[in-house]
Amino acid sequence: MEFSGGTKLRILFVEDESSCRNSIRLLFRHPLLSGFAVDFASDSNEAMSLIVCNVYDLAIVDCNLDAWHARTLVADWVDHGYQLPFMVTGSPGVAKEMLSLGSSGFIEKADAL
Repeated sequence: MEFSGGTKLRILFVEDESSCRNSIRLLFRHPLLSGFAVDFASDSNEAMSLIVCNVYDLAIVDCNLDAWHARTLVADWVDHGYQLPFMVTGSPGVAKEMLSLGSSGFIEKADAL
């Protein structure tokens, strides 16, 4: 998807499981999704480093991310003044909490079924 002027929609995908990152990486190689620019972070520190250096239109964050839970990462974004729409992935048990923190949506992971 491109905005007017040819700018690609920028997405940050934060996932600590390499198999999930690789699956999403393959998905975004499909020609129908070529209008997206996707960066990947494998942990919270890498995600913060990318957010400091880049402007994203959306972040998709694993709820059970490394030592920092997604709620801590999102709170850190807010504390630093980053206004970044985000969605979370994981089990349905955390969906309500993450939606209350401002998540735009929730994607249930297949391994959580």
